[in-house]
Amino acid sequence: MLSVTGALLVSAPAHAVDVKVHVQAPYELDPSLLVRFDLDRLHAQNVDPVYADRFAIPYDVIEPLIASKLAEAVDGVRHFHITCKTVLCPDTDVDVTILSTFSFTQKNQPKIESVGPASHDTFRITLDTQVAVGVDLLVETETGSGRRPRFRWG
Repeated sequence: MLSVTGALLVSAPAHAVDVKVHVQAPYELDPSLLVRFDLDRLHAQNVDPVYADRFAIPYDVIEPLIASKLAEAVDGVRHFHITCKTVLCPDTDVDVTILSTFSFTQKNQPKIESVGPASHDTFRITLDTQVAVGVDLLVETETGSGRRPRFRWG
């Protein structure tokens, strides 16, 4: 039977979450050893973990990285010209400025769970989080009359 325990140490919300995964296995891992598994000595059997590691979810590093990649793909100014085919309306130049924002709104803690029967000795670590993605649009138009109306969405 595989025993999986996880300890979670949480610092301030804006910083990384430090996670420790500790896997203890009460069976003989190396059959070449003369020591055999003994239920009467369970408290002393395989005292060292089979797997133990700490890792951090660096929200303070990931957030600006994702924000910059989003800005790289989305942000900018788009220019286009609308030509009117009649004398009833003027031609119009349009500038659309796009600005994006990204932030983690929820920095959840990882969940550790056993997968399948205990004899398979497998587990899964999952992390669910929530983000806020914003897009601001500033639309400016210029007609033959020289007016520049501005509209803002976001």
